[in-house]
Amino acid sequence: MNPSTATRPDLTEAPRLPEELRPILEELQQELTRAAGDNLAGLIVFGSAIRGGYRKGTSDVNLVVLLRDTSAPKLRDIAPAIKRAWRALRVEPLLLKPSEVADATDVFPTRFLDIQRHHLVLTGEDPFHDLRVSPEHIRLRVEQELRNLLLRLRRRYIALVEEPATLSAQLVSITAPLVVELETLLRLTNRPVPTGGEAAVLQAAAAAFGLDGSALLQLPSLKAGTAELDEPEPLIERVLASLDSAARVAHELEGRL
Repeated sequence: MNPSTATRPDLTEAPRLPEELRPILEELQQELTRAAGDNLAGLIVFGSAIRGGYRKGTSDVNLVVLLRDTSAPKLRDIAPAIKRAWRALRVEPLLLKPSEVADATDVFPTRFLDIQRHHLVLTGEDPFHDLRVSPEHIRLRVEQELRNLLLRLRRRYIALVEEPATLSAQLVSITAPLVVELETLLRLTNRPVPTGGEAAVLQAAAAAFGLDGSALLQLPSLKAGTAELDEPEPLIERVLASLDSAARVAHELEGRL
């Protein structure tokens, strides 16, 4: 089979995909096929629904929608189906032309590489299969994203310092993007990336880069709702320190890859 294309999988045989997502994604695929016709080049699920960490009702379902023509009239054709999918399942589409994937890889290296590693092709082309990205582009983007998370958490802490529940929600919100960047940093430094979901990646990154593992491992539990924080400030302080350390690790790789 040509690696750039894939036939439609039987979603009942896709163990990575949560059960409740399958019927709605099958229905969405049928609706988009009817609405877009030959303009639909492919559909690819990615993100927590495939990587792990998906939470029904709170997590988005990330979906690459590949369109050969992304002009306004063509986008209008698929708008009703996308809106219904958002209401039913929080489907968040990433609308791309197949040719744009390779062109934009140097701009979105960590995001596209995460899709490459953790995705399921529902139908059509797979332009992520053979992506190649400069290690320096990856390093720069990892550092940028880690610093973005650091600056955002500092800012939100100041704004919400007297609102513990909302502060806990901010920690939950950074968990998935932090896992993506730390997984990429592990790969960039030729360290093994464990299977087993977000906690395993956080634990491996903490050990590899000298981060606060006991603090980072609380994030997936908060996200899953299996832990609560009466006083989130101590954890925020430790997570801020780990973000700062991870960003410095990425920075110090400059010129060494």
